[in-house]
Amino acid sequence: MEWEKTYHSSILHACCLGQHFLILNSLDDAEVLLDKRADMYSDRPDIPVIDKMGWSINMTFMRHRSDRWRKHRRFAQQNFRQDAVSAYHEIQTRHAHVMLKGLLDTPECFEDHNKAFSVGVSMSIMYGNNINTSDDSYSRAAYDAAFMAFKLMLPTFTLLNFFPALSYIPAWFPMAVAQRMVRDTKRLTGMLAATPIEAVKNKLINGEADPCIVSRFLEAEDDSEEREDIISGVSFTVYTAASDTTISATSTFLYLMATHPEIQEKAQAEIDRVVGVDQLPGFEDRHSLPYIDAIYREVLRWKPPTPIGIPHRAEKDDIYKGYYIPEGTVVISNIWAMVRDEKTYPEAKIFKPERFIGANGELTNDDRVLTSGFGRRVCVGKHVASASLWIAFVSILATFNITKAKDADGRDIEVNDEYYDTGIMVHKKPFKCSILPRSRVSQTLIQQAMDVDRLQS
Repeated sequence: MEWEKTYHSSILHACCLGQHFLILNSLDDAEVLLDKRADMYSDRPDIPVIDKMGWSINMTFMRHRSDRWRKHRRFAQQNFRQDAVSAYHEIQTRHAHVMLKGLLDTPECFEDHNKAFSVGVSMSIMYGNNINTSDDSYSRAAYDAAFMAFKLMLPTFTLLNFFPALSYIPAWFPMAVAQRMVRDTKRLTGMLAATPIEAVKNKLINGEADPCIVSRFLEAEDDSEEREDIISGVSFTVYTAASDTTISATSTFLYLMATHPEIQEKAQAEIDRVVGVDQLPGFEDRHSLPYIDAIYREVLRWKPPTPIGIPHRAEKDDIYKGYYIPEGTVVISNIWAMVRDEKTYPEAKIFKPERFIGANGELTNDDRVLTSGFGRRVCVGKHVASASLWIAFVSILATFNITKAKDADGRDIEVNDEYYDTGIMVHKKPFKCSILPRSRVSQTLIQQAMDVDRLQS
């Protein structure tokens, strides 16, 4: 964004060790190149460390022209298209209730409950009740693997991507920090990719498997290495990248509610008016709660989990607005600049859900979540992610008041505004806040919801 001001251009170029980088600060330019010219800009750059750490199974980073990517994406689209995601609403609601119970019992551990919700939803969608989604070893492994992987992919973090031979330096060697991270990420990736699928396989053999995406796929397809590759790749992608994005957005939501009580009160008033105080909101209420959807959109605009998106790669030479873009150029969509564009979002630095509400009180047509990506590489799970975040936000708002924590003298403890930035994904740094039930009725509703969920499962 600073370069744009310096050079008076929203199209920027940089070069690092012979590699060309094209940075797009404007949504209009990103839509032309990445959406309308998707056939030329849907590839991913060659990042050697991806293979080293076992992330070549993640479909997000597969090459565009490969049959492998096409087959993975076809399978993902079949299961996560917009008209199919309602099948997962029960799972998302059930995990939202579990999160509410966690916040009720141990509100100080809200980040743990957030991670358990995000990873639990992803794992339940893929593996059903065939594995123990309450086992937090999965959420810890998924979070740690994603955090290290995104760091290692950055050209500024390690030279491994420019000089792959450096990867042969032993991990025990002094100063070999990146090599140790590669080793640890590969170990976690192996566990995350193989262990849950093996559990489903064993249950299928014993006739005990519950219906889920993985079990249906394993039963319907002939046994082959390709089948194993597809289901492992899609599963791994869903509960690492997808859950990591949900964790980031939910942490930002909690932080913003603690620091914007007037917005929280307005949202709770809408819920009380539409849903009432004697029941928990559900997906059937979504269309009647425009302000909650406005909060969802504004959270992802104000602090997009992937502020520079996932890089694309030009597959052949191109000319755009008089600029020559050589084949192999890494194309970066600067989502951060796009959502901070004052022409589109006046007072862009301010968290203001009202910007998505029209004069008639209805939601505006601005419903594109830029952090979902562009063109053929747009996140196929964006509809599932939207539903997960919405049910989490509305359930918390309906039952809890989120405020600043108090010190021993009863004074507010200011909430820090700091974030971890891996370069690809951002996460809120730990902070303190107070999360208390809105009423005794709220406590009762949470417990009743848990009782009903147990009976249905």
